[in-house]
Amino acid sequence: ALKLEAWRDRGEDARSDKDAEDIVAVATEVPDLAEQGSREGIQGGLRDLWHAALAEQALTLDDMAELVSWHLHPDDASEEERVIASLVRIARGV
Repeated sequence: ALKLEAWRDRGEDARSDKDAEDIVAVATEVPDLAEQGSREGIQGGLRDLWHAALAEQALTLDDMAELVSWHLHPDDASEEERVIASLVRIARGV
C-alpha cells in the first residue's frame, strides 16, 4: 500500500519509476500477495490506491501487462503471467 501511494505521489514516468519497479518486485517475490490482502480485509483500499495510481499515470488495468514487462527482472520472466494476474486481482479488489 505504501509503494502504491508513493508511486501515485512521486511517479512521473511509469516506465522508469522505482516505486512501480518495487511493486512488481514484491508481487514477484510474494506469490500469494492478493490472498494476503484479502485475508487482511484491505482489498478495497488496495483497489482504490491502484485506481488512483493508474489514473495518475494515465494507465488502466488493461496496461498492467505492459507495466509488469517494463519492471520485471529478466531472471523472473517465467513469473510474468502470475505477477500480472496477481496485480490485476489486487487492482480489482478481489
